[in-house]
Amino acid sequence: MGGVASKPGNDPDYTLQVIGAGFSRTGTVTMALALEKLLDGPVCHGGTQMHMLEEKYPRQWVEIYRARHERPKLLAKLRDATRGFVGITDMPGVHFIEELCEIYPEAKVICVRRDSKRWLQSAQHMSDKMTAWYMPVLMWPMPAARWFAIWLDLAVARTGEMGLLPFDEGDPDYLRRYNEHVARVVPPERLFWMEMSEGWAPLCKMLDKPIPEEPFPKANDSEAADELIELKIKAASLVWTVILGAAGVAAWVGIRVLKFSRR
Repeated sequence: MGGVASKPGNDPDYTLQVIGAGFSRTGTVTMALALEKLLDGPVCHGGTQMHMLEEKYPRQWVEIYRARHERPKLLAKLRDATRGFVGITDMPGVHFIEELCEIYPEAKVICVRRDSKRWLQSAQHMSDKMTAWYMPVLMWPMPAARWFAIWLDLAVARTGEMGLLPFDEGDPDYLRRYNEHVARVVPPERLFWMEMSEGWAPLCKMLDKPIPEEPFPKANDSEAADELIELKIKAASLVWTVILGAAGVAAWVGIRVLKFSRR
């Protein structure tokens, strides 16, 4: 990772060892970086994968959500999406914790606690950025971004099915309700809890790994998300410049041809 979305590896030994159940904005980028170090393999961070990789990745997750009421089909698609990874964190994966536990019975589930008020501030910042009124129009010519917009509607529906709606603006209690959901669907012997401020020690103990000599990663989820959004906005703006420029040229040529034909 390190600012770049990880793709699945080709090593046949890569299988999902950790299901990151921490909700978005609880240090999911940091967790992904730490797991890549400890497990020595690629980790699927859903947010960066949805935003930074080519169209097939967000489309794949849209198909997973659409199959959510057909259990065998859902499990097969989830298995395909997570094949070649040693871990997964962030949305959309956190919407399918129970199913991932079924697919990977040996995987450990790690959920992250965070101060509710600080989490809400970060979550609202991200929500305001992603749901701005102009985003659907701006992202229309971007293939991967179009799939993200479709996914967003499906994610809301899935959240309701999990019993986690409504998500009221200014509700710091939402994170507690989500964590209670995780505790209900994950067998207690497979579920581990930590705070990102604790660093390597609890994570290494959970995974029975030696503590690395290097410092614990400290990625800023908010800054990383802002950078992703800015990159997408710049790319979409450039495409729109080309589209509108081409439309302007076409209109000018059309007017000239029309004038010439009337002579």
